[in-house]
Amino acid sequence: MELKKVDFTKPFEAGGKTYVKHSSLTVDEYKEYELLQANVGFGMDFGSLQNKLKDVFALLNKGKQADAAVKVHNILTGIGEKIEKRDNPALMICTLFLHEKDNRQRWSEDLAKQKIEDWKEIDVSCFFQLAVNLVPQFLESLEEILSDTSTENKKNDQKSITENSL
Repeated sequence: MELKKVDFTKPFEAGGKTYVKHSSLTVDEYKEYELLQANVGFGMDFGSLQNKLKDVFALLNKGKQADAAVKVHNILTGIGEKIEKRDNPALMICTLFLHEKDNRQRWSEDLAKQKIEDWKEIDVSCFFQLAVNLVPQFLESLEEILSDTSTENKKNDQKSITENSL
């Protein structure tokens, strides 16, 4: 089965319904968006991120800079890792902006799950692309992390080559 690609600038068919992308959110949708965007960007909700940062702060106050640096590094690399596992929050963000044509219902988790079920024959990369574009700064952060990771891998490869030459 060939998965469909979607151009979100136009109405699209899924699950026997016509969906359209809205560029604005209701107050309730915006509240949900605020909660979901950290999950898309960092792979964790705001509470988890806050707890990790509190741990870092406590380590810094105890003079344990190296331990704090490791925790911060783990948070930052978590952005680049787990991307494949973030489909659910990415899809949930999309449910806030994609609605049935002429039927913009109040957002709920059940309604979101219904929409996602309707979209099962559409390539998930379409939704992932939309979600990362809807979360400010995500792509810049991801590019920076991937660049840093690539640079680190090159250093490790060069070190390995040098050590094997000796």
